Amino acid sequence: YSVFITRHPLFPLLALLFEKCEQSTQGSECITSASFDVDIENFVRIQEKEGKAFFSEDPDLDNLMVKAIQVLRIHLLELEKVNDLCKDFCSRYIACLKTKMNSETLLSGDPGSPYSPVQSQLWV
Repeated sequence: YSVFITRHPLFPLLALLFEKCEQSTQGSECITSASFDVDIENFVRIQEKEGKAFFSEDPDLDNLMVKAIQVLRIHLLELEKVNDLCKDFCSRYIACLKTKMNSETLLSGDPGSPYSPVQSQLWV
């Protein structure tokens, strides 16, 4: 089947989506699912312009390709959600730390305290 899959008309779209999922798991910036929607539109436009078919003569293979694209699309959406949750957690955590550090600095009058404004100026 692998030879037939790589020759299938939808293979370039499947490969592009797989690459986007890979990039999304390896970088700090998540590839958005909206960017893949644009890629689908471009793919359809090129296929139609060049008069290429979207499907093969094997309905089982066509079904496999469509299902694989759907699964990777869902995977990309989930990666996008995880990335958003991580960013939200980090921003909330940093805000909490800043609030805690500011309140401890204001409450601490001891110049030897690690939270003392005098002490922190020595480190800068």
